[in-house]
Amino acid sequence: MTTRKLTITALMAALVTIVTMTISIPIGMQGYLNFGDILIFASALLFGPQVALIAGGLGSALADLLSGYAVWIPITLLAKGLEGYIAGKICFNSKSKKRCLLGISLAGFVMVLVYYLGGVILVYSTEGFKAALFSALSAVPFNILQVISGAIGGSMISYLLKDRIEKILNSYKKI
Repeated sequence: MTTRKLTITALMAALVTIVTMTISIPIGMQGYLNFGDILIFASALLFGPQVALIAGGLGSALADLLSGYAVWIPITLLAKGLEGYIAGKICFNSKSKKRCLLGISLAGFVMVLVYYLGGVILVYSTEGFKAALFSALSAVPFNILQVISGAIGGSMISYLLKDRIEKILNSYKKI
């Protein structure tokens, strides 16, 4: 990883953490609704799968740690990391809007699924399997809303900044 890519990755991870913690709405034991996904999708679209994997997974897990949801860290690391990686792998440098929509949808589906399964595991340890299946379902609509807002916001940021970021990065290659 180049110094430039490492710097961008660290910056995006920090931004994911800050936005996740700043704009968060608690939803009971299931965690919180936040807008960190906007920057995860923006990372995927602007910088690719490697940056989005680390920024999404590490940035969101750090937000969990700092917000008092440490029990969710492993689940968040996997869910948000995969979300960023899948979106970046399919969408980065893609000229097809349909392909990108598919990538973002698949990434969102995986994130929602991982959080659902993680919720089942966490609730199962105290409530039993049947209760865990139903309890974890309560967070699914919020996670879907988070994916939709993240996809829209991240796509808008990417659209507005892509040319500027490419111009800036290309100007540093000349130095």
